[in-house]
Amino acid sequence: MIDVNTDCEIQFGGLIVDFEAREGSEMEHTKTKYRAFGSNNEGYQTFLRSMHEGIIEPGSTVTQTELCKKMNMSVTPLRECLVLLEEYGLVEVRPRAGIKIVYPDISFFRSNMQFRTIIEKSALPSFVEKSEDELLDSLQLEHIEGREKIQKLDDISSTVEELAKLDKYLHSNIVEALHNTSISAAHHRLQDNLSLCKLVHTELTYRQNLIDTYDEHLVLIEAVKERDYNAAIAALNAHLRASTYRMFT
Repeated sequence: MIDVNTDCEIQFGGLIVDFEAREGSEMEHTKTKYRAFGSNNEGYQTFLRSMHEGIIEPGSTVTQTELCKKMNMSVTPLRECLVLLEEYGLVEVRPRAGIKIVYPDISFFRSNMQFRTIIEKSALPSFVEKSEDELLDSLQLEHIEGREKIQKLDDISSTVEELAKLDKYLHSNIVEALHNTSISAAHHRLQDNLSLCKLVHTELTYRQNLIDTYDEHLVLIEAVKERDYNAAIAALNAHLRASTYRMFT
């Protein structure tokens, strides 16, 4: 059983972990760590970009030399990057057998989606209580304009990436209400992992799916604007369930 309060205290059974952000050298050290080795790492970003562009094929096995060419990296930076990628479960380095690239199967999706859901539900009380009206008004306007754009265009391909960025921005803002760099870094990585799932499980993007996503977001945003936690958690749950359904249909 996980219990979360607005002071960023998360209770796992009888153990209470205080996630309240701290000032000073400890927090600066954490920020530096994630800039160097986390989701902002240049090699990590190059790997993700290569996956999305089809340069690196999900589930494939490549040699170190082949991966250097695909990522346009020299051997030493690649080896450093592989430590991070293996820790994140995106590659498996097999001695004398090559480097196995992750195939984001249903199990991969389930574990990442479950962790993401736990984080977002934990952060939602703080987001409902503390999010600024200006941010919510801006999010609401962007969603209304994006929804209208999709309805008007014959070719919706250009709007898919726009919605993906807006979706990531909304969900990131929910988690950032905790003001905890470690949790935010983990959440960003989970979103990156889930984007890899779309590469292999979402063959077509339907106009109605995009409209539905906008509508679900708008219901959530309106609930937060009203500072109605019960409505907000219901909207978040409905959106995450619908997102899972759209991923595999």
